[in-house]
This record gives sequence, structure tokens and C-alpha cells, in this order.
Amino acid sequence: MINPETEGYSYTTYSNFCARVRRIAFPESVGERVKPAFDNFLNNAVIKAQRYIDCLRRIQVSFYDKSVMNDHCAIATLLGPRGKVNVVYAFKPGDQCVKHFYKPVTPSHLANWSADNSCKWLDPPGVGTEVWDNSFAACYAYEQQYGTAIEDDSCYKIEPKFCSRGQNSEIFLAPRPPCGYLVAVHWEGIRRNWSATDAIPDDPDLIDWVAEQVLSEHELRLNRDSALAGALKVNSANKFGDMMYWCNEERMIQMEVERTHGIDTGNLNHMFLPIYPYSSE
Repeated sequence: MINPETEGYSYTTYSNFCARVRRIAFPESVGERVKPAFDNFLNNAVIKAQRYIDCLRRIQVSFYDKSVMNDHCAIATLLGPRGKVNVVYAFKPGDQCVKHFYKPVTPSHLANWSADNSCKWLDPPGVGTEVWDNSFAACYAYEQQYGTAIEDDSCYKIEPKFCSRGQNSEIFLAPRPPCGYLVAVHWEGIRRNWSATDAIPDDPDLIDWVAEQVLSEHELRLNRDSALAGALKVNSANKFGDMMYWCNEERMIQMEVERTHGIDTGNLNHMFLPIYPYSSE
């Protein structure tokens, strides 16, 4: 696992994670008829790992572009994760050292902010008065007219920024991020659904355990080889126990460092790493 004294968590994309698991579990590739079962076994294994290993629940990050946001009265709305949100910020791909953090406030604070500021944060200038299905549609019209997907952000950079949670996991952002920006949400909890570009820890121990777990499920459910599946389950359980143990050890070490040095991790927002997996082009 990861030594907290010398290393931090590194991430890879979920698609790359799955490819590495597949190469370990099935070196000769997975047949098309077996792939749906493989995907299900892998997803269930990752969910189990998050459920029982606290270290994997505490380091989630999700990225949102304008296509999943709706802008109304200067406030952007997106459907956030089900877990505890720790920090929200917006950034331009390729310029990830500059993060624009949103301060958590109450929904009533955002309502008052919108009443005072909504006229300054309408759709990108020059796209008319049409009603757009989502923020991406307005930004696309803006790009078609002006030839660029990057909206002027000079005012956005200096404007105070606020966010709030809704009752159904919505995240409200005021002011809305400009066209060309992305939103990152660092959170704690169990991620149940994955897209190809979602960030997941690039941990060899986790990859090895997931491969063993997937293979044991394959032998039990598809090949009906209970003897081999049982042996694989024993190996899988031992590896899973090791991951749980070292997670607890790492947490104890980290808590000791924080207690000794008086570190307040809640004030380290600016230290979140630029782990966005896409190219800036």
C-alpha cells in the first residue's frame, strides 16, 4: 500500500484501472459474452473495497463540465455525489494550478446573492435570449458565434464564490462557472457508478485484489468450479485483510503527524493535486 510519510495517493482513470485488472485476471482477454459479467464483478469489487476500507472512501474526486450543469439566475446547479463534500472549486483544463474555491453557505444565502447579482451573470454575451436546455448548449452557441469556448473570466476571478447543497445531493454554485471551466468536487463516500475518465487510486494492491476477486466470481458463477473459486476466495480474503490493516496503520500514522505538528487538514484546500485526467487540448 502507500506509505504516508513519503508518498501521496496517485490516481489513474477508471478505464485504465479496468484494463489493468483485466490483463491480470484474464491475460488472454475477455470474450464479448463474458464482458458484461466481468464489468459487474469488477464494479461490485470496487464498491466492496470502498465500503470496508476507509482510506478509499476519503479520497473521492469528481469532475463536472458545463454539459451537466444548468444555469438559472446566475447560479449553476449540478447533481453532486451522495457522500460528504469537502471542497468545491472551478478551474480551466491546462491551468490547474489556479483553482477558484467555492465557500460553503446556506441555500438562503445563495437566494439572497442571486437577487442582488443575477443580472451580472446571464448567459454568455451575444447568444440571445433563448432558453437553453443546459449550460453547455448556451456555451456552444457562444463558441459558434465567437469562435472560442473560453468566456471572459476577468470578473469571475475576483468575485466571491459560494456553494450550497440541496436535499437531493444537488450542488449550487454562485456565480456560475464561465464557459470553458470545469468543476472539481472532492468528497468522502462510496462511488457506485463510474465513467471511463473518473479518477480512482492507482494502487497496485487494490488492482491485484480486484483481479483476484473478479476471477473468483468468474470461476464460481460462470465456470461452476467451486473448488477453484474457494481457493481464490481464500487468497482474496487474505489480500483484502492486508489492505484493511495497512489502511488503519496509515491513518494512525497520519493522525499522529497531525496531532504532533498541529496540522488542520481543513485549511489545506489549496493543496489538492491537479489530478484531472484530460488533455488541455
